[in-house]
Amino acid sequence: MKNRAFSKIKILTLLIILLMSPATLSAQNFNQSLKWNSDPNVLEYHIEVQTSAGKTVLSETTENNFINLSLKEGSYRYRITAYDLLGRESVSTNWINFEIALAKQPEIKKLQNLEALEEDGKTLEMDLNIDDVTADSVAELINTETKAKLAGKLIFDSVTGTGAAVSLSSSETHTAKKVCFTDVTEGKWKLRITNPSGLSTESEAFEVKDVIKEQKLAAARLEEERKERERIEAERKAREEAERLAQEEAQRKAIEEAERLEAERIAKEKAEREEIIRQIQEEERLEKEREEAERLAIEEAARLEEERIAREEAEALEKEEEKKRRKEAWLNYDRKFYITAGPGDALPLYDNGFFDEYMKKSFANFSITGQIGILPIHTNYIRFGMEINGIYTNFANHNEFYELQMKTLMLQDNLAFRLRLGSKKTWLQAKGGGGIALIQETLDYLNNSENNKQNKTLYFGYFTAGGGLSFMFIPSHMFMMEVGADFYNLFIPDTNIGILNPYIAIGLQF
Repeated sequence: MKNRAFSKIKILTLLIILLMSPATLSAQNFNQSLKWNSDPNVLEYHIEVQTSAGKTVLSETTENNFINLSLKEGSYRYRITAYDLLGRESVSTNWINFEIALAKQPEIKKLQNLEALEEDGKTLEMDLNIDDVTADSVAELINTETKAKLAGKLIFDSVTGTGAAVSLSSSETHTAKKVCFTDVTEGKWKLRITNPSGLSTESEAFEVKDVIKEQKLAAARLEEERKERERIEAERKAREEAERLAQEEAQRKAIEEAERLEAERIAKEKAEREEIIRQIQEEERLEKEREEAERLAIEEAARLEEERIAREEAEALEKEEEKKRRKEAWLNYDRKFYITAGPGDALPLYDNGFFDEYMKKSFANFSITGQIGILPIHTNYIRFGMEINGIYTNFANHNEFYELQMKTLMLQDNLAFRLRLGSKKTWLQAKGGGGIALIQETLDYLNNSENNKQNKTLYFGYFTAGGGLSFMFIPSHMFMMEVGADFYNLFIPDTNIGILNPYIAIGLQF
């Protein structure tokens, strides 16, 4: 019962309301209240409050979802029991601890008129004493001109005499030695410290400056002056070094000129000796070349005779190869014109009842199919062009009274696209376009005496549109076989007729 009832009563919050110190008790009062979520299925609540030692200081029953308290500062615990609409105990919470803290107003000491930002130019760390603050106290900087606010962090005096860290309780007051803020800009600011009780203290206005930045700028100016002095001194030394090097260069060039003249004299004497040797060698070379030329002339005559014989043999072979190439070119020529013909079967697919009413609907209607086409766009893998397609079919119906024949010739101009499948012998072709259907309808009455009826023949012409898909096998460059199916729609007034014509055809390419 208790485990289920915890979901019915949800303790909202314990409002921690602090009492004033005796010195300011008459100036300001604080209300204490305990509030929880209400439940429409609960008749009333029983609240028990005890000290940390277990002494009951309050035991009260109420129909509201809150109760007012008046407790001194210290540690307490409470428990809430809910009763349902029949007055039975429904649920009871566990004991929950809370504290009542003493409310104090913080005090700020040792605030300077000028505070300096840290080295990063945006962090402000202020050394001061702030008495009577808790761990939950809020530190804020308020800009006196823009009213902008920045939240900061209090740094407490948390070291004992032995060096051990002190744990800060949210209900105890302490002394903060420092306060730290980030993203602070230069300007006039005020410091405000606010305790959780709402009591706050605001300092006088003080100025925040980036003193380190000014020091850096001054140091930068001094550094620039030092570099300028060093640059002037370096230029002076460079000029002196250049003059010294120029003198040394003049002396070096004079020595080199004397050495060059001596070297030229020695080289001239050497060249004269080498020229005499060269003339002797040239005479020997010319003699050798004359002998070599005679030998080469004999070899050249023999080579020319061999080339003549080889040329005559090559010409004979070339003539034979040319004959073979012409034959292969004729056989391998990509022929762009084709004509095919063959039998088919015209199958009516839909007719709005036309065949059911006038003709015997049959799926064995012999047809003759023919195609004449040209494919000017011609590559190894695709063909594209135009095709004229014709199908002749005779649809017939006869009974004991009459014989009805509808001889249909469908002529259509199509765009044709052919795609290579694997080798050059297998192709897939798709086509589509429009044309005209010429129909000769002949009605022969078997009993002409009935109502003096006469035999008659009518001619009709209707527009068509359609397309087809076929598989082609080309065993040689001239002959081809085609297996496919064409679809035609006849646009007849008050009705449309759809005819599918599968066929087999053979033909020629040229």
